[in-house]
Amino acid sequence: MSRFGLRKRLKAKLGRSDGSSQQDSQRFSVVFELPDGQRETVETEAHYTLHMASQMLETPIEAGCPDGHCGGCLVDMIKDGGMQAMGDRELEVIKEKHQREPESQERLACHARILGAGVEVKVREVWNLEDIRGEA
Repeated sequence: MSRFGLRKRLKAKLGRSDGSSQQDSQRFSVVFELPDGQRETVETEAHYTLHMASQMLETPIEAGCPDGHCGGCLVDMIKDGGMQAMGDRELEVIKEKHQREPESQERLACHARILGAGVEVKVREVWNLEDIRGEA
């Protein structure tokens, strides 16, 4: 382990302070309703964010930054039974970037962690492959 205790800090951040491998193997289904109305289900590991889970979709949730400060990955929760509660930083980013209090069902996909079953999310924006390729 490093002198900075990185493993210990990461485990604590992910809620795995006991280091058990049981949590590592937990998987849950997440239903994504895409902007075109299509619904796709993916299997994801516990503690993944919605953005990380969306990487298994053909077109993942659009995000404008790598570290959760742009506010561009706003989604609407349809069912949030298995989600971690909104943290202070997520609330702060929504207020700052969208100039308002978040509505009760709104979350940032890069901050919202999956902790259990019963998650359905409506995606507002996905990556546009034509824009990425420069074909638009």
